[in-house]
Amino acid sequence: DTAAAGDWFYAVIEWQLPARIGRDYKVFLHVLDADGQIVFQQDKLTLSALLPTSTWLPGMPQRDPYAIVAPAQLPPGRYTVRVGLYDPQSNVRLNTPDGDSVMLGEVDSR
Repeated sequence: DTAAAGDWFYAVIEWQLPARIGRDYKVFLHVLDADGQIVFQQDKLTLSALLPTSTWLPGMPQRDPYAIVAPAQLPPGRYTVRVGLYDPQSNVRLNTPDGDSVMLGEVDSR
């Protein structure tokens, strides 16, 4: 809910696939300012490459932790957190009902 400048920002995403997928996607976690600009982010293979998406079983939840350092110059304010998947070969993002990412919530910087 909060992220202070220079501190760690943590998120845990729970994924669940309706069907098997044949690719290993990367995840992007973006923290955006009020203008929609990325102020900090993390891109990585799911579950730190220990369990790529091509091995996931349908209906089996996967908890994927993220730890990012908020920039030291992060101004106080409210930020939006969005997440999505993309093919690392083509950089094409997967579509969601919300576009190419899903809003996880908001975070306040103090």
